[in-house]
Amino acid sequence: MVFDDENKPDVAATGFRKLTQEDKVVAIFGIHSSAVGLALLPLIKEAKVPVFAMGAVSDAIDSQVASDPGLKYWFRFNVNASMHALMVTEPAKYFAQKLGYKGVGILYDQHAWTEPVVKRAKAEIQRAGLELVYEGIIEPGKTTSFVPHLTKARDSGVQILLVWSAYGDGKVLQRDYNELKPPFLLVQFDVVGMGIGQWNVTGGALAYQIFSFYSFPATDAGKRFEAEYGRRYGPLTYFYPPFFMYDAVNAWASAVQAVGSFDGDKIASYLEEKGYRGISGYWRFTKGHAPLFGVDYITTVAVQWWPDGKAHVVWPPGPGAEELRLPPWIKG
Repeated sequence: MVFDDENKPDVAATGFRKLTQEDKVVAIFGIHSSAVGLALLPLIKEAKVPVFAMGAVSDAIDSQVASDPGLKYWFRFNVNASMHALMVTEPAKYFAQKLGYKGVGILYDQHAWTEPVVKRAKAEIQRAGLELVYEGIIEPGKTTSFVPHLTKARDSGVQILLVWSAYGDGKVLQRDYNELKPPFLLVQFDVVGMGIGQWNVTGGALAYQIFSFYSFPATDAGKRFEAEYGRRYGPLTYFYPPFFMYDAVNAWASAVQAVGSFDGDKIASYLEEKGYRGISGYWRFTKGHAPLFGVDYITTVAVQWWPDGKAHVVWPPGPGAEELRLPPWIKG
């Protein structure tokens, strides 16, 4: 059964009632919008049907789930909002340590979703002994040139610029960075650009830029998934939902098999206790049912585009990762 909530809370509520009361579904997968997730929490509590969200990253959802046992049916198979800070700051701290960098800049959407991101990012920058020397905001959908931001960041002594963008403005930034070639690394979380198709979108203007991806087919398991996905649906070019949702479905299925029932209470209790090992990592959950973030749990990846038009994993270090390449216009 499929229902399009249109990212609208009222539409989602109608759809949730239909799926649970009329269609009698035993699990629900999806939910992108945090507003939708928040609106559905009372209905989830009433229906006692496990819900596996692919988005809805608001920390406010975690707080409610953590404080109300009746919301134990909610699980997010994605990192929460404040963890989106770590997607960028963790690889950036690693690169800064290796290169001896101190000056950091941040650039982010002027939007509610970035509020916890920026708060956590600033704390991580300070904790790492780095210096925040530039801060800028993106007006989603309205920025036609990032040259002023890039110029100010350069003149402020930025050595690594960290970016959080979710509404399609990233391609403009990426083209401007490629043309201006400022003497700093660009590490970015770009929802729209989270795939190999971005190279063509920007006309190949991505060389040496670093992107934080939720997932990337670097491991053997990831490569097998990519191959099977391609066989069934065509080339996998966008890495936002497929890996995480694949794990969500299989986590639910493994719980059903383990408890021998579709009962929401039993499934929720099983996942709370056991978690699930999937192609994305080990899904163990916080009290708010967001995944634990780290190398032993769910770790996102940083990829760097090279002039050959291919994205290469450069963080976290380990099997499948390659060495970061400094842009030739930056003196090592």
